[in-house]
Amino acid sequence: MNFLSVYAIGNASPIVQLLTVINETGDKMKAKTNLDKIPIFRKTDIIIIAAVIAIAAVSFLVAVKNTSSANMVVVRVNGEITAEYPYSENGEYEIKGENGIELTLVIADGVSVRSPNCPDKLCEKTGLITNTSQSIICLPGRISITLEGDSNEVDAVVG
Repeated sequence: MNFLSVYAIGNASPIVQLLTVINETGDKMKAKTNLDKIPIFRKTDIIIIAAVIAIAAVSFLVAVKNTSSANMVVVRVNGEITAEYPYSENGEYEIKGENGIELTLVIADGVSVRSPNCPDKLCEKTGLITNTSQSIICLPGRISITLEGDSNEVDAVVG
């Protein structure tokens, strides 16, 4: 008398539903399943992936478009404007901040900071800034360096 045992798990995923058939001699055989017919991506997966890519592309284009050209380097100490320098003229300027902090502002193909005497030197690690959306901040000296330009674009309209 031939005896076949079939083991299956009820409402599990197709991979788990792979059946093992054990015949009377104890040999294991795998039954055919419909794993070959399962699509890698469903229609909704493709729609979601396309939407995420489109949102990323639009965000990138908006970020690139909103950078305007700078024409002035503005230095603020403790929130008050202490110096303004033309962005088009290269030069080095000494800036004195709060708590005895001093640094050198370098304008050459952008704006950067050199030789700060603050403990963390994060302002120097910021590197070169070239867009009006960027700034250099020295927290211990309460110094902020921003680029400002002529921009007639409206940021937002309310009402």
